[in-house]
Amino acid sequence: MTLGRLRLLLWLFCGLFALVEARLVHLQFATRDFWTSEARKSRTGGAPVPFARGDILDRYGRPLAESETVHQLELVYQRFRRETPAGLLIGAARLLMTAEGRGPAFPGLRDVLDDPAGWAEYVLGRTERTVATLPDRTGKDYAFYARKLLGLRESELRALRDERPNDDVTFDGYVDGAIEGVVRRVREQEVAIGELADAVLAEREAFLDLVDEEIRSVHAAIAEDLRRRGDPPSRKQRIAAQRDHEARGRLLERSAPYRAVYLVNLVPERYGGFVIEDVQQRLYPEDVRDLSPLLVGRVGYATESVLETARADQLEYLELTSLPPAAIDVAAAERISTLQTRLRHDHYRANEELGIAGLEALLEPVLRGRRGWRIEERDGDKNVQRLIEMVDAIDGRHVRTTLDVDLQAACDRVLSQRVERGALVLIDPRDGAIRALATSPNPTRLQVRKEWEQLRKDERQPLHHRAFRPPGNPPPPGSVFKIVTAAAALEAGLATAGTTFRCDGTLRVGRTTLKCYQRRAHGDIDLVTALEKSCNIWFYKVSREVGLEALLEMASRFGYGEAVGFGDPDVLGLPPGTRSIGELPCPFQPGRGVTFTMRTAIGHGAVDDVTPLQVAAMMASVANGERRVRPYLIESIGGVPAPRPESPPLGLRASTLSTLRRGMIAAVETGTARPMDGDDLRVHGVAAKTGTPQAVAKGGRMVDHAWMAGYLPHDAPRLAFALLIEENDVGGGGATRPVMAELFRQPEFEAMFGAGIR
Repeated sequence: MTLGRLRLLLWLFCGLFALVEARLVHLQFATRDFWTSEARKSRTGGAPVPFARGDILDRYGRPLAESETVHQLELVYQRFRRETPAGLLIGAARLLMTAEGRGPAFPGLRDVLDDPAGWAEYVLGRTERTVATLPDRTGKDYAFYARKLLGLRESELRALRDERPNDDVTFDGYVDGAIEGVVRRVREQEVAIGELADAVLAEREAFLDLVDEEIRSVHAAIAEDLRRRGDPPSRKQRIAAQRDHEARGRLLERSAPYRAVYLVNLVPERYGGFVIEDVQQRLYPEDVRDLSPLLVGRVGYATESVLETARADQLEYLELTSLPPAAIDVAAAERISTLQTRLRHDHYRANEELGIAGLEALLEPVLRGRRGWRIEERDGDKNVQRLIEMVDAIDGRHVRTTLDVDLQAACDRVLSQRVERGALVLIDPRDGAIRALATSPNPTRLQVRKEWEQLRKDERQPLHHRAFRPPGNPPPPGSVFKIVTAAAALEAGLATAGTTFRCDGTLRVGRTTLKCYQRRAHGDIDLVTALEKSCNIWFYKVSREVGLEALLEMASRFGYGEAVGFGDPDVLGLPPGTRSIGELPCPFQPGRGVTFTMRTAIGHGAVDDVTPLQVAAMMASVANGERRVRPYLIESIGGVPAPRPESPPLGLRASTLSTLRRGMIAAVETGTARPMDGDDLRVHGVAAKTGTPQAVAKGGRMVDHAWMAGYLPHDAPRLAFALLIEENDVGGGGATRPVMAELFRQPEFEAMFGAGIR
């Protein structure tokens, strides 16, 4: 029996030994990388390495948006609270007042500096207070504050705990004389803060107010974070929220002067909690900062919703890393590594800018780089001893657009001077490159949220880029659509350049009386003259033969009824979920009947909504003649040509194109865009079509809009254009001709084409 017991004990011993050996093998090989990393943390610290955001450039490489590194002065409350005498008093007083049910008037930095002795007495002078009289976590935190304020080492605190069981620790023997030392250290810190205020050229009182405001914002953010979680938060969630918000840098000075950088970096322990962070700041060069800011867009700091994912990952990371070593299996170690990588390199941080409007938002996935990370070995005083590991940052990619800064400037300038509400588009008809997208009113580049809110309420709706996303319902194309109707009739063999219809100024259709432009009777008129004079009656009559289906099929060839796609993330190959800035699709409107077809033929009815970019694309297709021109704005990303929308064949006969072009040239020479009041578009070789559509405005009243669209020079087109002027009483040609003439007189156009294009 004794031998049997010995065998049993031997087997039990062997089994236990095998388990221990298996665990050692697991630790040594399966999770070696994880535990190596964890061991390193005990003597190392990590710091992010910022990346540079990619630039947005015009076609010649001139920057529309660029980044530079600035030295940002921040307050890291976690370090301020744990490493400075004033911060320790603030943290300890808040802790004790909360335990006593007092608040919310907790002390701030100004309070402590005004009465350091009083607050030191409150925190340390009541010797009857023991750690055991405070709640468990509060007692341990109070012991930390007291130890730091009294200058005790951790070993001395452990000795006190060993002497007094159950954490019944008092600091009676250390308090006498210690308060004077705390006051002296607070006064030294006050001098250092004053030096820092002087270095950033701030009044001392204002600087203290700013610091206190940021301290309050930290606690408010923690409370809000916990409130949004709904259920009573767990201890780990409270700790995670506190660590998250306290560890964030709170901005005090966007671009710190060199003296402030010198002071903080030279003697960091003197300015505990104040850090200099090298961050990327977005700049919009002075000479182009007001060029179409609605298109280029703007950046801002990450919102709470953006940061929420990072907080969730951080909470999971803290929960996993707090597990007992035996619970860290291979899957958990891999998950910890994944979360660590995301937190270090991928998630947005509170002081990082991201695109929130325009091209900055659309191109965020390529403009944003990837943060680097450095791991440093530090001594007991947290001084860096050596660099252990470095993961370099990856800068964002530069994006070259097709915009021409000179042409854009000219368009913006003329619109701001002559057009209260409208838009102007320039496209290269040879390949669809967008050279200018201008809108009026055009807000200057604003970074202040308050100013954006004021603009949002402006009845002129200046935050809408009318070239591709006009406010409300887009306007009808009006008579510029007659180009499509003429093409449909010519391609179907239902009309030629000489086909004549009689215009008596009105046309009776059932009970409806349709009117010609300005009720003029043109008499017998052919197609070319109908385009020249913009005769509604000719197009009403030919639409009966063409039919609605053929009209819409031809409109589709020119790109009506769908979005152009210049700001479509799918076209550019950007990740799913990227915010598009592309144009409104403006689908065809349903309807039937003879009068609906007739109204469609003159740019109402089924095509009641269009954008200036769509109209410019149509004119670019007429100028090109071979292919439907699909505008594009992004030339290259990171030096690699960007994807472009496919440009299918236009499929029009040469005779059809010739007739359309003759009508547009005649409109400039003797028609609706003819020379008047010294404005002569003929000298620039313009071919154009005008339009005066009616639309229902706010309040239900009918208003007239004005269009002019075309290309130049007509014998070798280099630019196609579309100009929209909202709500005017002059009419298409009368309103738009002086604006286009003024545009072509601008020095940028004279440099491109000469004083006269011909």
